[in-house]
Amino acid sequence: HRFVVDLAARVLPVFTNPANTRWGAADVFGSDLYRALEVLEQEAETGDPVEAYAVTVDALTAMRRVAAQARHDPEEVMEDIFSALRDLHPQLAQRADVPAGELVDWMMRFQFAAAESVVLLDPVDYAPALGELGMAAYRRRLKEHREALERVSDESEDAQFILNWQAQRLAVLDRDVDAVIETHLGDRTCADQFFGTALALEEIGEPDLAILWAQRGAYFDLSADARDAGTLWCLMMAGHTPEEVLDGRLAMLRRWPDWDSALALFEVAGPAWPQYQDEVIRRLSADPGEAAQFALEVLGDVQLAWDLAHDLGLQDLSLWADLAAAYMAVDEVAVLPVFEWLVYAVLRESQVKAYRVAAQLLTTMREIAAGTEHQAYVEDLIARLPGEFPRRSLMVQAFREEGLNGPLRPRVIAEPAPVVEPVEPAVVQLTLD
Repeated sequence: HRFVVDLAARVLPVFTNPANTRWGAADVFGSDLYRALEVLEQEAETGDPVEAYAVTVDALTAMRRVAAQARHDPEEVMEDIFSALRDLHPQLAQRADVPAGELVDWMMRFQFAAAESVVLLDPVDYAPALGELGMAAYRRRLKEHREALERVSDESEDAQFILNWQAQRLAVLDRDVDAVIETHLGDRTCADQFFGTALALEEIGEPDLAILWAQRGAYFDLSADARDAGTLWCLMMAGHTPEEVLDGRLAMLRRWPDWDSALALFEVAGPAWPQYQDEVIRRLSADPGEAAQFALEVLGDVQLAWDLAHDLGLQDLSLWADLAAAYMAVDEVAVLPVFEWLVYAVLRESQVKAYRVAAQLLTTMREIAAGTEHQAYVEDLIARLPGEFPRRSLMVQAFREEGLNGPLRPRVIAEPAPVVEPVEPAVVQLTLD
């Protein structure tokens, strides 16, 4: 048994390392865990499956304990490793020709005997290794376990959850439509039950029923689970009845009128998009930022985005900056009041970074206004800002570094253009004319 000894010595110390349970351990030991898993998977393919199976069982037992005791696993490294080991186990059990009785005993013990955490073993994955007789024995053991719990009035939620999930997966294994609906739908108290029913029906090759139950989940309520069901509904239609997916995406937009719904509709509408655009924009307009950004980034319609931002009273500084930068290609002078509003807004931050941003905005304004009737107004704005924001030496320094402290350019003797209105320093307002 030198092979199994060598393999165990190479991988098990990593899986059983107590340091893996400490704070931040996944970040430190993650690469070691993945390398150990890779070694085990490679040996499972090329070595003796019986011995590789034995090491995998030990690794699973160790990682279950480590994952349960780990205090910090932000990247879900340990859960990922544990999941990979669970996937490997039934494959090796089949290759190693593990006796069905032994495998059933292990499955029952691994799921119900340990208290560290809930672990689910999918009987669909184990069916090839168990065979018909082994699966029948497994069903009997599950039934006996449920009856034993009932006799002692055991209210263990974990045990009940495992048993119910096993019933769902056995219904999928049997490809029994009625059993799938009964076990997955439960008491119909949340949209997630419809979502699970639809997935299971899809898995057993019943796409029409899967689409129906996903649609029912989408219309169950307005919860996040219902939205997930709606997304599944549309994805299933895209795969099986593509001619219906556009109507589905439109229905999703009307139930959840936001960026994600609008983008999904846009992506499937194709040449038909123009007939939906007005409704999409109208529904998105409840959130000025989403409406303007959708027009700018998805539709590429700068004018529409600009008009929406003004009409809807957009307040998002970052988005206004993006809009102004894009609109300069349409009408440079029109962005001057937006830049002025942004200058006052960022200067209120009283931070070095804000001073630099303001200086850059003023430089752009000066370049736009140069040689136009707005030049005098911009130069006057640059000159008066230090007085409006006194005792800010770092702001003055930022202006100087940007070259804004030079002599004022000659004022243009002309009435200020109506597009540029003075901005009161106390209350920043954006001219919308």
